[in-house]
Amino acid sequence: MQDAEVKTLQRNLISKGYQPGAVDGNFGPKTLHCLLACAASVRQSDALKVHAEALAPAMLRAGIIGRFRISHFLANAAHETRGFTKLRESTSYSDAAHLDATYSRVKGYSDALALIRAGSVAIANRVYADQLGNGNEASGDGDRYRGRGYLMHTFRDNYAEVGKLIGRDLVTAPQWLETPDIAASAACAYWNARTLSVAADRNDPITIRRIINGPARLGLDDCTRVANRLIALWI
Repeated sequence: MQDAEVKTLQRNLISKGYQPGAVDGNFGPKTLHCLLACAASVRQSDALKVHAEALAPAMLRAGIIGRFRISHFLANAAHETRGFTKLRESTSYSDAAHLDATYSRVKGYSDALALIRAGSVAIANRVYADQLGNGNEASGDGDRYRGRGYLMHTFRDNYAEVGKLIGRDLVTAPQWLETPDIAASAACAYWNARTLSVAADRNDPITIRRIINGPARLGLDDCTRVANRLIALWI
């Protein structure tokens, strides 16, 4: 990542009303703070600053640099975290039809309605049961290993894998993924373990979304739109 392209990014951010600090070619937390705000379509804030300070060093260490890698990584993180507002997945639903359509383990409208009445924990325990290392619905693993972190790592096996990559026992302490520093390390480690920079370098949002979200590629349109908006800032 060249100083010149970072300076171009910083100038473009300033022209759009963001405040990256000096135009110095340094891709640090201040510049990343602006990109997070742009990805989430919000103004810069103290809350976003916390995420930028966690993500900037982790991304640089992991080699998630350059306009395509940074843009696709942030687009997916913004989508998964609802604009960097949540590091823990919500399974609260009010629309039974939507819940039924979203998860194959929900068996019709009446079942969805009953799950909504039972609450978000019951929903997580149902929809994530008996998959990728999780126990059955009664085990509580669905709630315990719900989506967390910047890329919403889900299921016991994924917690174990990511934990091994970053040297943390996330199976025993899954809540660590709700802390920005650990979540940043986990997201970057997962990105590299799945060689997602290769897909990013060829500007391939479909492959990236399939690996992060699964075959359904939910959120692909949003991630593609945000990535393209961020990529344009580097030119």
